[in-house]
Parts: sequence; C-alpha cells; structure tokens
Amino acid sequence: MELYRHLGLVNEAWGEGEKALDAYRRALEVGETAMSEAAPRRIKAAVERLMP
Repeated sequence: MELYRHLGLVNEAWGEGEKALDAYRRALEVGETAMSEAAPRRIKAAVERLMP
C-alpha cells in the first residue's frame, strides 16, 4: 500500500495525473484492510484533488 501511495505522490509531482490516480486507487485496494484510519482519508483526498 505504501509503495503505491508513494508512487502516486511521485507521479502527481511530475504532473502525471492519470498514473497518480491509478497508483492511489491501487493503494486503496491493496491496503483496504491493513490501513490506519488516516491513510485512506489522505489517499481519497489526493484522488479527489486529481479528479477533473
């Protein structure tokens, strides 16, 4: 989950919105049951920020 979250952050910083969205979504899928409460909120906020 952390790997995909960081990949999303890197892609977002590079202006690769679609790749960032994909990575964030994968982070949510992979870490769905193992995440703390704060992690999904941060990732979902990033997804919302990137949505047109």
